[in-house]
Amino acid sequence: ELLLVVARKNGKSLLASALAIYMQLHDGENAPIGISAATRRDQARLTFENVQKLLRGSPLAELAKIQQHEIITDFNNGSFKAVSAEAKNADGWDLSFAVLDEIHAWHNHDLYNVIVDSFSAREQGAIFITTTNGSVRNSIFDTKYSQADEIIKGFDNPDGYKNDSILPLIYELDNEKEMLEEENWEKANPGLGTIKSKEQLKEKVKQAIAFPEFKGNLLTKDFNRLAKSSDAWLDYDTLFNDQQFTLDEVPDFAIGGVDLSSTTD
Repeated sequence: ELLLVVARKNGKSLLASALAIYMQLHDGENAPIGISAATRRDQARLTFENVQKLLRGSPLAELAKIQQHEIITDFNNGSFKAVSAEAKNADGWDLSFAVLDEIHAWHNHDLYNVIVDSFSAREQGAIFITTTNGSVRNSIFDTKYSQADEIIKGFDNPDGYKNDSILPLIYELDNEKEMLEEENWEKANPGLGTIKSKEQLKEKVKQAIAFPEFKGNLLTKDFNRLAKSSDAWLDYDTLFNDQQFTLDEVPDFAIGGVDLSSTTD
């Protein structure tokens, strides 16, 4: 599984489309079945239509039947479609690869779980997740982001969480202040200056400084900072603390609390 969290307009959809073509035509899986998945069908079709365009402009087009709702490769009995959370008979899928687009907008884990379960009969199934940050909390994005964060921390920690089946690639600013530091913008925008216009991003930052109502969307979509309410009295960077302590380090008297709710308190 690949998790790519990167700011908008950095080529993530093109990368996902290229990976989908490779998986259907050249991965070597018998009868490859792939999907482009999203909560809405129109969103799912974005990657599917990118694959159509790439194939039509390539010599690889002769290997595929490019139909309106499906791409078929007869030489290996392959198929690629766009599906949404409303898809019927999802439990019957036998997928070999899946492209999951903009999971920050997914409101639960249901579609992700169905997709993962559909790989049980495949030896080398692959999931490609491409997304920006978003405003939907306590759903699949937060779960996958937390898992990726633990994997990254575990690289330098012998006792940390390990999962060699997941490759996390997270491009984001370290804090909100870096929005004002042009030299740090590439942390969230690896394609800045090539795929993505640096001048346009400068104008967006100037606008957000002058009109704070634009700041939240800019931070979330162009710098991958966690979305939050503009009038919250406590911001995320102040609240977040990843320090850990052993019981031996806790003083004689201490108070601890935990919120286990996922929807309402």
